[in-house]
Amino acid sequence: MGNICNKIETDDIILSGERVYKSHGKTYKIVTKAECGHALKKYMYVCGICKKIYDCRYCHNRNEDHKIYGYSEILCLYCKKIGSWGVRCSHCSKSMGSYICYKCQIITDEDRFHCNKCGYCYIGKRDNTFHCSCCNKCLNIKLLELHKCRSREEDEDCYFCLESVTNTKKETVSFSECTHIVHKECFEEYVKNTNRNKLECGICRRKINYKE
Repeated sequence: MGNICNKIETDDIILSGERVYKSHGKTYKIVTKAECGHALKKYMYVCGICKKIYDCRYCHNRNEDHKIYGYSEILCLYCKKIGSWGVRCSHCSKSMGSYICYKCQIITDEDRFHCNKCGYCYIGKRDNTFHCSCCNKCLNIKLLELHKCRSREEDEDCYFCLESVTNTKKETVSFSECTHIVHKECFEEYVKNTNRNKLECGICRRKINYKE
């Protein structure tokens, strides 16, 4: 693997897969997971425990046997230097994002909002969602009179692609029969390759009444 040593271009960091970053006598492995859908464009998370640099904090916490807690150091993708977590790079002063949440430790230019009842941030606008106290979850306002309440995990995955349905830019669908949630594009691909009479939820196996 190559040594980027603050010389590699930003796009190379994002697309290269795995590389090595060296700074002040320390060596870090860069692990890129940009295909997850919620990777950042201006900085990457630096973990002092495993000495790895991830472009997605959620992917780090799923792939490693520990989590990034507290305000992690970050690798600025403008100046290619490691600095302290904050709304601006501690070296070049470039903005890391227009939205900052100190509770979830997120800095991004995406539309997001923090729900105090859920305890974490959602992608999207607050006006397009409502909080269901029974489900303990924020849901699309279109589901206000349609969804069935059930207890939910903090961060659920689409059972087709195993990526998050909470921290995602992809459109999601909730099955009216059981309220399990998947990515819309994943479900549409499933429908294309399955007999309409055999459509079922991959988690609870309830039959899905699909109407185009």
